[in-house]
Amino acid sequence: MVPCVRKPPIRAAVLLALAISIASPANGQFHAAYAARELHVQQETNLFAVWDGGARLEGFFIELPQGWTLGRVFALRHGYIRVPLAPHRVAGSANRYRVWASSPLRGKHELILAVKTGDHPGAMSWSLIPFSRVERKGKVRLVPHEGYRITHQVRNVEPVLSEANRALALDVDDPPWLLRRNALPALEATAPFTVELWMRTTALDRVVLSTWNGENRTPYPLELVVDAGGHLRYFRGQGERHISMASDAPVADGRWHHAAVAHDPEARWSYLYLDGMVVDSLYSPMAESSTSVAGLALGHRLPLSGKDVASDGRFVGEIDELRIWPHTRSSTLIRESMHLPIRMGDEAFVLDFDEPVPAIIRRTPSERIPSTLSLHAPVRDFEGSAEAHGVVLKWEAAAATTREFIVERSTNGQDFEPLGQVDGPAGASASSDKKETPYRYVDHDIPGQVVFYRLRQRFSDGVERTSGIIKLGLGMEKQREVLLLDNFPNPFNPQTTITYEVIKPQHVRLSVWDLAGQMVSELVDRTHETGDFAVQFDGSDLPSGTYFVRLEGSENAVQTRTMILMK
Repeated sequence: MVPCVRKPPIRAAVLLALAISIASPANGQFHAAYAARELHVQQETNLFAVWDGGARLEGFFIELPQGWTLGRVFALRHGYIRVPLAPHRVAGSANRYRVWASSPLRGKHELILAVKTGDHPGAMSWSLIPFSRVERKGKVRLVPHEGYRITHQVRNVEPVLSEANRALALDVDDPPWLLRRNALPALEATAPFTVELWMRTTALDRVVLSTWNGENRTPYPLELVVDAGGHLRYFRGQGERHISMASDAPVADGRWHHAAVAHDPEARWSYLYLDGMVVDSLYSPMAESSTSVAGLALGHRLPLSGKDVASDGRFVGEIDELRIWPHTRSSTLIRESMHLPIRMGDEAFVLDFDEPVPAIIRRTPSERIPSTLSLHAPVRDFEGSAEAHGVVLKWEAAAATTREFIVERSTNGQDFEPLGQVDGPAGASASSDKKETPYRYVDHDIPGQVVFYRLRQRFSDGVERTSGIIKLGLGMEKQREVLLLDNFPNPFNPQTTITYEVIKPQHVRLSVWDLAGQMVSELVDRTHETGDFAVQFDGSDLPSGTYFVRLEGSENAVQTRTMILMK
């Protein structure tokens, strides 16, 4: 007997097919996203993502923070073929957009989204969610694939302009700045050199600086561009042969980036740096031939004889701290000096744009403006360790201009709250800015078994810099055999009673510590039987402030509580 197979009703079959399409959108996903972690309020920027090409992309939703606006959106195929996309605001939502592809995107594509941030500071995020179009009875339904959502965290801050530091501002109408050849160190393929600068832009397909005049057969040792996908790219040319290096991360995000090229003709290696890190390298198996250059152009290429430079490809943005060295600098030297001001000298050619530029420039029509670039050394060797009396944070900083460090803590790595403050030596002489100073902070009151920390470094000119994040796992919590109960009153002046419970006979230590991690009083250090206990603490000889009471039992069982002395 042949079993009877009953077909599902049409409606159920449609729902089944829809569920399958939602559960497995044909292996396609956004596998990378990039945008600055910190942006200014009311700032134009680009958001970047990559569709991996495992399946065709029919469209996607964009969710932006409140107050942000979306501008142009397009995709790049093969890194240079622009594919326009059509964004539309979703009805009933102020910050959700759907983006249609006129025809599904097949293969790997880079996505570039131009946005403007809102006017509210704080932590926020943006997201991309791919969708499929399901048609039924002539109606199209968009099915979002929430499982393939990507979200990027960002912090919006108020910009701080430094009148002491100025930058070169270039627009598409400005001709490039032309630096005279006789004022520069040797820029030739056969000579060692290092070129560094800070740059800020949102423009794509732009020439940042160049020793080339654009004629295909003319050899040249150096050209830096922002390519169609927003990446930093270096070119060198020998006749009709052009070779290049490129960064993986885009730089056209509206934030300051440090770019550097170090050329070593003896070893036949060249290196491309972005923000102090090597991002690409280039080996030339054949010895380079000499390439005499007519000079260096900032903002585009050198002009051909008797001709003006075309406006297409002119740099739009800001440039600061151009440095040219007549030798190959190491990665350590580049990282150590990139945040420090350097003056013109025998060792390096420097343009900092803080003062009127001397006669080494053949054209100076552009504007020098107050800059948001902070030329202060960041913290180094930021680390933390879990010790008996709490988490000990340590770092170093060459920071005579640092006013204070704000220590921040988070339990999820995203939402940080101020924890404490460590004063810096702001007001010291500028010469001490190069001396590394150690700093220390102790967190006595740990909220959980996994915690995150970061530092906000505030400088005397009002600029802030946020450090990287460190994560600490404090191990599995053991069953407590002693309990620190409470102290009463709290706040107190000048006495308070501290209570605790001993669940199992053991040696118990009770002590009081200040914010600097120093023990100010040891109240108990003896063996206890089980029971409830109370001990009085007198703070008559101590200044007002926050203190920590610490209870330590056997097997390093430690608990802390905060108490406030208020005189």
